[in-house]
Formats: sequence, structure tokens, C-alpha cells
Amino acid sequence: MPLEPGQTLSHYHLVEKIGQGGMGVVWKARDEKLRRDVALKVLPPDLVQDPERRRRFLHEARAAAAVNHANIATIHDVDEADGQVFIAMEFVEGKSLRVLLAGGPLPIPEAIGIGAQISQGLARAHKAGVVHRDLKPENIIIGPEKEVKILDFGLAKLLEGQAEASSSNLTQAETLTEEMTREGRILGTPAYMSPEQVRGDPVDTRSDVFSFGGMLYEMVAGRRPFQGRTQADTLAAILNQPAIPPSQSNPEIPARLEQILARCLEKDPLERYRDTEDLAVDLRKLRGTTEPGVPAFRAAQRRATRWPLALLGLVAIVVIISGYLRFRPGQPEAPSGTAAIDSLAVIPFVNLSGDSEQDYFADGMTEALIMNLSKIEALTIISRTSAMQYKNTDKSLPLIAQELGVEAIVEGSVLLVNEEVRVTAQLVDASTDRPLWADSYDRDLRNILVLQSEVAQAIAQEIQVTLTPLEQARLASTREVDPAAYEAYIRGRHFAEMGTEEAFGKAVDYFKEAIAIDPDYALAHVGLTGVYVKLWGFGFRQTLPEMLESANQALEIDDQLGAAYAARGIARKLNWDWAGAEADLKRALDLSPGHVTSHARYAKFLVAMGHDAEGLAESERARELDPVSPGSNVSAGETMYLARRYNEASEHYRRTAELFPDYFDTYVHLGETLSEEGRHEEAIRELQRAMTLSGGSRHAAEALGWAYAKAGKRGKALEVLVGLEVDLETQPGRSGRGSNAGEGDKLYKLAWIYVALDEKERALELLEQAHAQHASELYRLKVEPALDDLRADPRFQDLLRRMNFPE
Repeated sequence: MPLEPGQTLSHYHLVEKIGQGGMGVVWKARDEKLRRDVALKVLPPDLVQDPERRRRFLHEARAAAAVNHANIATIHDVDEADGQVFIAMEFVEGKSLRVLLAGGPLPIPEAIGIGAQISQGLARAHKAGVVHRDLKPENIIIGPEKEVKILDFGLAKLLEGQAEASSSNLTQAETLTEEMTREGRILGTPAYMSPEQVRGDPVDTRSDVFSFGGMLYEMVAGRRPFQGRTQADTLAAILNQPAIPPSQSNPEIPARLEQILARCLEKDPLERYRDTEDLAVDLRKLRGTTEPGVPAFRAAQRRATRWPLALLGLVAIVVIISGYLRFRPGQPEAPSGTAAIDSLAVIPFVNLSGDSEQDYFADGMTEALIMNLSKIEALTIISRTSAMQYKNTDKSLPLIAQELGVEAIVEGSVLLVNEEVRVTAQLVDASTDRPLWADSYDRDLRNILVLQSEVAQAIAQEIQVTLTPLEQARLASTREVDPAAYEAYIRGRHFAEMGTEEAFGKAVDYFKEAIAIDPDYALAHVGLTGVYVKLWGFGFRQTLPEMLESANQALEIDDQLGAAYAARGIARKLNWDWAGAEADLKRALDLSPGHVTSHARYAKFLVAMGHDAEGLAESERARELDPVSPGSNVSAGETMYLARRYNEASEHYRRTAELFPDYFDTYVHLGETLSEEGRHEEAIRELQRAMTLSGGSRHAAEALGWAYAKAGKRGKALEVLVGLEVDLETQPGRSGRGSNAGEGDKLYKLAWIYVALDEKERALELLEQAHAQHASELYRLKVEPALDDLRADPRFQDLLRRMNFPE
């Protein structure tokens, strides 16, 4: 059970909770034996049974207890009671350095005085053979008399061969090893890490010197020496970019102080202070200095260029816990956890390999995380299509969140080396740009599906979203996958998103390769089904049996896979199995409530079946999940059009055109809607714009010919019609709707023009030919406004019956 004020652990009486971090909850408590206030750090209950985490927690107490100095918080006790493991430490009155920095840069003398005390405490720790490894403003408390205390040796590392360390109560067997801090364990806070920490190299006292330099720089300059829009950018700056001279931010910085900072922030540890006592001496000497700053970073800038940019790929060695906030006595009480969040976006993960050819791997991780999170009904998760709009963007995370209408953003990075993958992920509060959670995962590529599930579950837990038992089971249901099969699968996904016939052909090859390697890889069967659906739009009618077969195979392997039902639902719709299609699309949404493609397809399906209200609601949900995708916005307009909400549709298309002024398809559908409204001249203007933007695409020409015919401009309509029919004869089935379409869909759109020209016989003939070609657009036949003049004809009604449309 969680602890409450008033409880007692051993002889410590809990007074109030004063903070919380990834490795413990901090309480103000009363030591009843010695009658003094203490800070009690309690290991979270869910971690008590984890031997490694428990060992690390106890190590924090022993490492700090090994050092006795006025500028280091004293450890009084480490104990266990009532199933709780805890550390009793000095209760420090005051404010954290982070709180002081919230008001901007500190006065130079004050900053130097604080820095001198920190360096003195570090010098004592380093002499005892202890490296802190997590120096940051949150871990520095400033008392009422400006006395400084260093807290939290949770990442402390003992230096081998140190005489004082071996003579203390710490033995070499208790040293915090790198193995203990691998795979999701904390190694530091990104903004204050040394380059060697970022690379995962062994660290010594000079790593603390670098982190200290970052804090002192921030104290006098009011900004950090290395900053980026994302965590990966910040780490790359630490590795590769020189610090901007602090005097550019604050001209009052003394030249000597700037020189000290330059030495602390050298990329090469050999160029930094080796003995922290020397640093402390230099700062003590500097107290009271007020001479103006002069450029002292130029040599450091030149030396920094020695570091090759290729080191960026090593950024992912870091375990990123930038959201690991530890609140201290004297600070405002922290919330017990992250406030519940019900909407978020996963923006494209960064490829840290240094090889752009591996972008597909990072994109695959982004897509997988979105797919897993979309299984949670209580969560609004922005679709891949909208998320990918922010790949390589310079926009801030709060701005991205505002544009997407979400409360939080997930960002991260991926590094693939041979068959080992490291993924870092961070959850950021959209309103404050504050990290809420972050972690890093090392896995063999064989366990990539498990890794993806773990990240999704960790995020769900952090945002306090309610999971049903079935959702928990679906998220946890994972399996190993052959690395070669996974590699082929994500390459297939990469080509499947390109939209060209050539790319689709490559996608088919990769998906088939994945299946050949691992026949039970359900997602590969789903991917193959999706590409067959897209090839259908290019006129490859032979793919219908194959798409149904691959979808059924996916469901035989995993009947809880929403994407498989969605894929089979579309295949059944193309086969005019309306009942089967609806059952599959509904099941897909049951299993993956946030799957935007299922919502969009089901929306059109419902309207096409005559269920306007339900279809419009589904369409609106799809647009919420995919707000900055031009395709989704156009799809929403099409649903309004088919529901004969022309005014709403035209207004929606105009708003879409404002957001995406170069997306020609918007103007095509706007022109069609305006034509149905009888606003012929406006319609023609919009369609002429579509022709210009698209370079004269067939899709735009079909709509323009129809608009001319509706407007009574028969000559112009026939002129367009002749060109379309010539194109159909010379290039059947390869260059129609959008940039491509099958022959049946071309015939279907020609029928529109003939209806508008009052040539109904020819129109019915073309519809029969489109039926023979199994045109994908015929699913609209029951409600298509452009064909209203044919509805009374018995032949048209017979066509509807032969297509199995429900009454």
C-alpha cells in the first residue's frame, strides 16, 4: 500500500511528501530517536523486488556516505522496514539552484561563490574516489546563508584504485558498474552530460568537471552552453559543437571566468581540469572579479572541430531520463505523478546511424509505436500521416502540439548496429515543453516487437490512461521475429508509402521476402494485403484473390490484429461483399480504436451505404486523428459530398486549401462540389487551378470536363472528353485517378461526363464496362450525385442489384 503522512518506518515518522523521482519518493520525516528532521528517500514499492534496482538504490546511500564534507548532504542511515527500503539523509532547508535560475542569470559574484562551494564539495568526493555523474541544478540546494549542498549520488561511480575508497565502508564488489546502468538505467541528464557520457565511454572526475562547467555557464549566461530543439539535437551539440562564448549573453562576465568555463567545457577530457581542487582554487581566487569579458572560447572552438560529425551516431548510447526530476526540501511540492493525458502525437524518431539509408528503420519505429498506442480506446493518438509532416522540422514541440491539438508529444531516436538496436523515447508536456518521462532500451533485433510494446506500455502508464484488460493483453501480446524478416518488413513499409507503381512492386517483393523468412509474421501478411489494395487502384485486378488470401493468413496467425481486419475489410469491399466489409472494419476499430485509416474507410463505406450521420461522425474522428494530412482532410470533404452536404463540403475544402495551397486534389473536389451546388463558374476556376498545379493530370481533367458539361459548355466538355478517351485507348489502366488509376475507374469518370451531356446510353454502357473491370470507385454507385439522372433507369437499378447493394 502507498505510504501516507503519519505512518512510521522504523523510528522515522513521515510528515509530508516533498518530492518524487525515478528512483524514489522523498519524504520529510522526524527521526524519533535523535529528534531531528530528516529527508527520507523511499524506494518505490514496485521496484523493491528488483534486485538490481534495489542494489543501485542502496549504492546511492553508500557512495554518498563515503564522503564527509560541508557541501555534500550527509547520509544518516540506510534501512528496511515494513517491506520498504529507504535512505535517511540530512534535511536541507533552502531552494534548488534550478529555482534560482528560473529568474535568469545570477549576479556574477553570487554565481562564483556558489560555483566555488560546489567545486570544493566535488573535490572532496573525487579525492574519496567518487564521481557524481548526474550534476545538474536540481541536485544543488542553496541554503538561507548561501551555503551549498550537493545531493543525490544515485549515479555515483567509485574509481578503482582509490585509497580512500577502499578504506571506506565501500568495497570494490559494491562499485556501481556499467552493467548495472545499461538497458534503461539512468546514466545522467542529457543537458549536462559530458561527451564521454554521451558516447558511453568510461568516465572519471573530468566528466563531473564538464557537467559543473555547464551549470556555472548557465548561472552566469542565463542559458545552457549546449541546447537543441530535441534531446538528440542537444546531445549532438555536446559531441560536436563548441559552446557559444557566455560573454555574448552577458558582457559582464569576467575574462578569467570565461577562461575557466572554456577549460571546463573542453570536448577532450585531457584539456579539462584534471584535479577538481585546482578548479576550486581558481574560483576562490576569482571571487569579486568584475572585469568585462573577452573572447576566451576561440581556442576551444577550434579544438571542438576535431570531433567528427560521425560521432552523432553514438548519441544513442545514452540512457535518456531528462524527465527524471528530483524535488528537494525547500522547493514547492511536486505532483505525485504526471497528470492524466488523453491525446498525444509521436513525431518521427531520429535516425542516429549517420546513414540516411537507414531512415526507414527510424520511421518504422515511429509507425510501430503509433500502431501500438492506437489500440487504446481512451487515447487520441495522431496518425502516422500527420506525424510524418514533422520529420526534420524546426518547429518547437509546443507549436507542433498546438497544430495537432494534443496534450503531449513523444519523440525519440533509433540506432541500429548490426543486429543490435537502441531506442530512446521521451514524453514531453505540450504546454510547458517539460519532459515528463524518458527511457532508453537496448535490444537484440529479434526482440524488436517486444521493445515496441514495452515503450507503448511505458507511455500508457506514464500518462495514466485507463487500459481495459483486453487492451493490456493486446499490448503485451508480442513475439520474437527473425531480424532479416523484420528488416524486409520495414523496407516493404517504406516503399509502400511512396505511392508509385514501381515502389509498390518493391514493397511486394520485400513483404514476400519477410514471409518467406518468417511465415508466421502476421504484419508482413498485412503489409502485403495493403500493397495489393494499392495495386488494385493501378488496374491490377488479379490481386483481389491474393489480397484476400494474405489478409486471411494474417488473421489465422493473429486474430487480435486490427490492421489485418482493416486490410481484409477493404479487400471485401472491393469484392462487393458489403456485409463482410462492414464486419471487418468494425472489428478493426474495436481492436485499434485509434487507427485513422480504418475510421476514414469506414466513414466512406457508411455514407456509400446510405448511413450519413454515422459516416460523418466517423469522418470527423478520422480528421481529429490526422489533422495536418491533406489526404485526410480531402477524404473528410468527400464524405460530406457523398452525404450531399455540399455547403459544408465546399467550406471545408476552402479551409483545406488554405492549409495546403499546393495540394491539387483539394481543388478537384472543391470544383466537383461547387458544380453540384450550381456554382459553375467558380467550379471551373477551381478546376483550372487544379489542372495547373497537377500539370494536367487526368483526375483534374475528368472533373473539368464534367464541370464544363454541367455548366452547359458542351464544346469545351467534348474537347476534354476526346483527350480523355484518346488517353484511355493509348494507356489503359496506368495513369488515371490522382496520378494513377485502373481502367475501370477511368470508365466510371467518363460516365459522369456523358450523364452531364445527357447521353445516358453511352453513360450506362461505360458503367457496365467499369463493372466488368471491377472498378474500385463503383462502391459509391448507390449514392453518387453525379449519376442521379440514371437512377430511374431499370438498367441502373439492375446494376445495383448485381453489385449486391443492400436495400
